[in-house]
Amino acid sequence: MYNAMAATYHQVKESNLALEFHTKTPQVQQASLSSKHPEIARTFYSLGCFYKNTKNHTKTSEYYAKSFDIR
Repeated sequence: MYNAMAATYHQVKESNLALEFHTKTPQVQQASLSSKHPEIARTFYSLGCFYKNTKNHTKTSEYYAKSFDIR
């Protein structure tokens, strides 16, 4: 659900709200899924894409690495 909200806010150019929902998503997922679940990898990848769009290369690398570590 948080991923969908993040995507919606991203589409309407509300970056701060999109980031808020993007960062809540893995917290919720990790409470109910295994740490190596593919959905968590997708979430980290989405966060990497978000940070890539904002030109935050440090965070982009961090979240892409987290995603690929799971996959």
